[in-house]
Amino acid sequence: MPNNQEQAVVGGSVALQADQIQDVIINNGVQITEIIPICNQLFEMNFPRLREEAAKIALENVQKFSLALQTSINENVETIVLEKLADPDIQFCLNQSLQLVARHGEKIKPELLINLIQKKLSEDTNDFENLICNQAINMLDKITIRHLHLILFVGVVDNILPRISLGHSALNVDDSFLIDIIKKIDRVFCDLYFKFDKSLELEYSDSKYLESLGILNFDNMPFSYSSFDILHSKLGNEILINGQKIKEAYLKKIVEENSEKYFECLNLYNKIFKHNHVSLSFIGDAIMKSYLNGQSLSI
Repeated sequence: MPNNQEQAVVGGSVALQADQIQDVIINNGVQITEIIPICNQLFEMNFPRLREEAAKIALENVQKFSLALQTSINENVETIVLEKLADPDIQFCLNQSLQLVARHGEKIKPELLINLIQKKLSEDTNDFENLICNQAINMLDKITIRHLHLILFVGVVDNILPRISLGHSALNVDDSFLIDIIKKIDRVFCDLYFKFDKSLELEYSDSKYLESLGILNFDNMPFSYSSFDILHSKLGNEILINGQKIKEAYLKKIVEENSEKYFECLNLYNKIFKHNHVSLSFIGDAIMKSYLNGQSLSI
């Protein structure tokens, strides 16, 4: 465990005395333009003895990351608190992120780190959200791009559902209303498909690995679960078709006949998770949202 200690220094600054980042001083009045020099200083202290070629690659990774971080903070400066950069927790998090970027480069998906750091700097981030961001950062060197796609896949299947305001009674409609809902959902899956298509190569063991990391939650129900239950539980209690409740077999037929990707994805969900209901943990949700933010997307 790193030995983190605060040390008072001149001008109300904070110096974090940790195993890897001794004597790095970040002033409370830090400016956005100081982010790149700070990152370079942290890099030099973390990797003083790398061979020339390895040092060159690592430094390039850090420079790209620090420039992207500075640009992102500058673009969102109205929503963040720059003074948080003087906080020991942020300093340690920044150091940890730089180590990941230096070692892994683009494989670590630096935009995820940037979005998580920016979330920690946000003025409306509470202590619990800050803790979740820390845990999410700890997970990024333990997952591959295919795992990241699987995280998004679960989030999309669980969250892309119709939002219907019904009041106190079910909505009585005809088939065309239900078909329109399915087509709208399918358009979202078509748009996002290339963002999670690598997850479709994964197996059940990969999902259990993500469960062991605390990224996925398995409900471990004693009975078989179908992904169509997600949709049916939402629509079955809220929509009547010509005065009759929607039967799951009928809903499955409507989805199959009126979608390009949605039906395929629901079946793949059953295959990957072996008819278990799976959801994202708080950590998984934070990773998913950071991934989407990095792609200028949301669900």
